Amino acid sequence: MQYPRAMRFSSLLTVAALAALTSVTGCGSTTNPPGNDAAPTPDAGFDAFVPPMVDGGNDAAMAPDTHLVDAFTTGDANLPDAGPCVASGACDPFDPTSCGTMACRPSATGTMCAAIGATPVGIGHSCLRDSDCEAGLACLNFNVAEGALCHRMCPAHSVGACDTGYVCTGTFGDTCINACRPLPVACDIYAQDCPNATDTCTLVRNAETTVPYTGCRPAGTQDEGMPCGGSAGSCGHALICVATPGAPATCRQVCDPTRTPTLCLGTEVCTGLATTWGVHYCLAP
Repeated sequence: MQYPRAMRFSSLLTVAALAALTSVTGCGSTTNPPGNDAAPTPDAGFDAFVPPMVDGGNDAAMAPDTHLVDAFTTGDANLPDAGPCVASGACDPFDPTSCGTMACRPSATGTMCAAIGATPVGIGHSCLRDSDCEAGLACLNFNVAEGALCHRMCPAHSVGACDTGYVCTGTFGDTCINACRPLPVACDIYAQDCPNATDTCTLVRNAETTVPYTGCRPAGTQDEGMPCGGSAGSCGHALICVATPGAPATCRQVCDPTRTPTLCLGTEVCTGLATTWGVHYCLAP
């Protein structure tokens, strides 16, 4: 499952394009060159893997986030030694007071002070353009269901710059400016208790700290035993994408060895283990 990038709305005109990773719309007029997201890399030494919390890399639309799946992780890729970027331009987009009564906004030529609308709104509120949002926020649309909302801007690769429950992973065109995006909601992978019926409780990591946990993400379309990861797609409800030595990654049924029945089908038994998360799954004997 991959997180979609955002496009920016600086006027009533909406710019949309297609790129290779996720579907996005956003607020503002950004023409910076595309940023490159860290490529998912296998988490060697474990028998199951998760995707990075990456929302994109430029203003172009990307593939749905259901295409980035459990089979990969970035490890520490989101925490480079170089530290957070410093945005170039006339003002600091991360400081709401940088432009006084105006707001510091990203532009094609760097950051600049711009007027704020008469009744600006805060984080999570609907917007049409950056000027609808308070200083320090940008009007971004990360998915169709969510719509365009005001998001806090944060330095790319930063840790702790976002409010509790958010991480600095939403990209929308500027190399050094990201947006705070919510972490997947924690859940019980055996109970599959995600609030949204279209989500599945699966293996995830906190993108800033890389701490593993089980969280809610949109369920994919791959069924048990089907290939998963990358272009193969992501797994459906109560399934995780598992890569074992010498075999392609496939979707496996999660199971609780302390419960009867374990949900394993046929001759399969509940002996598989995603060691990092301590999550069991069904395997043939």
